[in-house]
Amino acid sequence: MVYHPAVQENNSIPVTILLVEDDHVNMNLFCIMLKEINADWNILGAVNGKDAIAKFTKQRPDLIFMDIQMPVMDGIKATKAIRELERENQVPIIAVTASVFVHDRNHCFEAGMNDFTTKPIVMDTFKIMIDKWLPAELTGSYL
Repeated sequence: MVYHPAVQENNSIPVTILLVEDDHVNMNLFCIMLKEINADWNILGAVNGKDAIAKFTKQRPDLIFMDIQMPVMDGIKATKAIRELERENQVPIIAVTASVFVHDRNHCFEAGMNDFTTKPIVMDTFKIMIDKWLPAELTGSYL
């Protein structure tokens, strides 16, 4: 089941995206691209899996882009931990990695990730994933 946040009283639905990425250059680039897609979105950053779990618990994002290889806690372990915290509604988690190996892709899906993309990420990749995993009423018309 995919997570759908509630509409607020003013009929706007705030979108929160959690970017989990240990490379600060990639983090900044990803934030810029997402803000170019929709400047009103709330973009959260986490530098490792442990940080991602803390931000997930506190802010319950609508979508997560999860790097796989990070210090402290990798994306596979973080995804498993997030899935254990969820009850019914699952937040879509998109694996982001430089690896193109099938076994890495399979590990992501086994951990509970919903989709997989490789680096380098371009804006069109973000748009495709957002269109695929967020309901249209959340994304609005940003294209």
